[in-house]
Amino acid sequence: MASLDITYEGYIAGPFRGFKRDALFKMRSGSYWVQAEYEYWYHYAYCPKATIAQENGRYVLTVADRSVLVKRVKDVVESKIVGLFTEWTGDSQYSLVNGQAWKQSSYKFEWPKPLHRSTSCDSPIDGFGDA
Repeated sequence: MASLDITYEGYIAGPFRGFKRDALFKMRSGSYWVQAEYEYWYHYAYCPKATIAQENGRYVLTVADRSVLVKRVKDVVESKIVGLFTEWTGDSQYSLVNGQAWKQSSYKFEWPKPLHRSTSCDSPIDGFGDA
């Protein structure tokens, strides 16, 4: 059986909306954790009970009996943008209410790849590709 060390036992601060790619979790203790593996699960709860345990050198967040790998995030800046956020353009710059200014350092956009449409009669989806 794997060795389990409880790192944190308490509550997520604010609304929890489940697991999704790169989800950021703030604990009531003030620590931040980011989801480290792809796992999608929608579950809404306000300030749910959460446990983070270290297992074989990896951290596992458990909420409502569902678990996902996470990594600790340090040096988090918590603030708000002065005015309105408009968009990321490649050189966007925003002032924060804490006095900091942040400028976008890179920009990359890729159009989604088109789905392959079968032209044969043996399409795996009934009715798809029918004329």
